Amino acid sequence: MQKILRILIVLGLMSALVFGLVEALSLMAQEVKPGNLEVDEIAKGIKLELMLIPAGKFNMGFSANEVKASPTLFENQNEITITKPFFMGKYEVTQAQWEAIMGKDTLSHFKGPRLPVYSVSWDDCQEFIQELNRKTKGGYRLPTEAEWEYACRAGTTTLHSFGDKITTKDANYQNFWNDLKIATYAAEKKVSDRNKALGIKVRDPLAGTVTISEKPFAVGSYKPNAFGLYDMHGNVAEWCNDWYVDNLKYGKATDPKGPVTGKQRVIRGGDFDSDLFVYKSLYSGGRGESGKPYSRMNTGFRLVRDK
Repeated sequence: MQKILRILIVLGLMSALVFGLVEALSLMAQEVKPGNLEVDEIAKGIKLELMLIPAGKFNMGFSANEVKASPTLFENQNEITITKPFFMGKYEVTQAQWEAIMGKDTLSHFKGPRLPVYSVSWDDCQEFIQELNRKTKGGYRLPTEAEWEYACRAGTTTLHSFGDKITTKDANYQNFWNDLKIATYAAEKKVSDRNKALGIKVRDPLAGTVTISEKPFAVGSYKPNAFGLYDMHGNVAEWCNDWYVDNLKYGKATDPKGPVTGKQRVIRGGDFDSDLFVYKSLYSGGRGESGKPYSRMNTGFRLVRDK
């Protein structure tokens, strides 16, 4: 009888263990599962995929840990609340989508239906959105800067949505100083500068040492973040709706929309020509700006639609 009881106890423990493991795995799956996908047909045969971004809170800007990982940054965080879920483009707007809505070719140098549209101004984006809303059920717009960073971070607090380190396996950017041995370059440059001073023709010490893409890749070429969004770092930079200000000082804010006026509009995400050593735009909290009427090279956009 005691032997039977021991067997039953062991079986009960094993059952509880298996149940607990299954439940844990289920919870893990729920945590990393991207938001709901919605597909809008914006023109005949042309679809726009949107991911549902949940409401929530996050710290906008660089944390102390991020500053520690990259000492050239400065800490300036704002506690932001996004009160309503919204849909955001799974990918950057493509050239096929642009041409279907606008009925004309893009100014993008590199052509391809799955390539992101780029070399467009903020005003160009507004013209596209106006035409898109006219031809569909509407509701499309550019994201606010807060919405963009919230969606990019997807719950993370690191320099990028996949961690503090980045390589060309993670995103499309100019991998200049990562692949270059800085100490070797510094030593070679001393010799180079000395020889130049003596009038001796020299070889550029950087020649043949740099790995760069210098062109956009098809959208979705890299892994998505936890919200299911692709290419939030690199490929093409992305316009936001906000006016730009040098130092955001929201403190605590709910659904902020940026300054009421300004001279430049916000750009986020970095692009295929971003040099990691010089530009911090590839970081989740990295910021850029440009005049809204100007077609900024390497800059495209991503759409948002209210739920």
